[in-house]
Amino acid sequence: KLHPIEAIRSQSASAVANLAVGQCGSVRYIERSQGHSILQLTERLGIDLGLALTPEHCRALADRSSDGLGCEAGIEEVLARRAESWPKDLPIATSCPQTGRAWAQVCLDVVDGALAIAKFGSPRPITWPTEVFSVAVPRLPDESPAAALADHSRKIYYGPYFYLPPSRYRVEVFLHFTDDTTLVPFSFEVHAGAWLSRARIERWRPGRFRGAFYLVHMDATSTVEIRLRNHTDITQGSLSLVEVLFFVDREDSV
Repeated sequence: KLHPIEAIRSQSASAVANLAVGQCGSVRYIERSQGHSILQLTERLGIDLGLALTPEHCRALADRSSDGLGCEAGIEEVLARRAESWPKDLPIATSCPQTGRAWAQVCLDVVDGALAIAKFGSPRPITWPTEVFSVAVPRLPDESPAAALADHSRKIYYGPYFYLPPSRYRVEVFLHFTDDTTLVPFSFEVHAGAWLSRARIERWRPGRFRGAFYLVHMDATSTVEIRLRNHTDITQGSLSLVEVLFFVDREDSV
């Protein structure tokens, strides 16, 4: 079983891949349910790529790719043997267990917006709630989402290493500060294989904080990491990263 974070990461990658497929001028689909063999797939690829492969060449290539199962082996059988993480056909759950309801909603928040962009170019935002972020400092007692800040300058929240459809985004950040942190500057950084953007938070009032900035993300193969850090020592106080919203800039074409 995958941890929900890993499942979301996989689905965000699928959304980005679907967007890329939809933007291609020529696409060929292979349906899992049709039960193709490695040999049939090799023959199909040879035709689609315009390769002059003889039947002997196709069988030899299929044999080499079958991991010892033979060229007549099914694609699913070979992939299941070569990749432990290859998804199997599992029964569809008709209900979500009580302990998984919160995670089910988190998955929906993250993946629904990404798939909407991939399918329809929808302006629906992609939501990254606090549950998907890792915390580099202690959390407050009683499973509070807030992070205790008393220490030197350092990274507080980071993650979630999800994939985003390439686009120009307006990013909205929601935080919650205690009054003990009002003189401490923070920065909100975005990385995706390289540093992309940084917003500095200099002034705020105790309570809920909302900030926004623009982000251009074009590398579909890199996961996106958020880093929230303080820049001076803190003697007390707490901070919550409530959620991050990604809105596709309406002037940008996805």
